[in-house]
Amino acid sequence: KFIRKIQRLVESRQTMFDEDRLDWAMAEHLAYGSLLAEGFNVRISGQDVERGTFSHRHAVVKVEDSEEEIILLKNVSDNQGQFN
Repeated sequence: KFIRKIQRLVESRQTMFDEDRLDWAMAEHLAYGSLLAEGFNVRISGQDVERGTFSHRHAVVKVEDSEEEIILLKNVSDNQGQFN
C-alpha cells in the first residue's frame, strides 16, 4: 500500500499508459526505462528524485506502513543497466 499521494501518482501513470496519452514526466520515465533496457546506466542526482519536491519525478516510492522503498526502474529487465 503506497502513501496516498504516491497511490494517485501510480494510478495516473497507469491511466496514461492505458490511454496512450503521456505527459512529460511519464515520457521521461519511459526514456529512462528504454536506456536501462538497452544496457545503459542511468544516474539521476538531486534530492527531488526521492523526496518528491517535483512530484512528477518520483523514481523512488515508499510503502505507507513500512517506509520500504520501491524503485521500479531497477526492475526493467534481467540484463538492464544500473539505475542510481
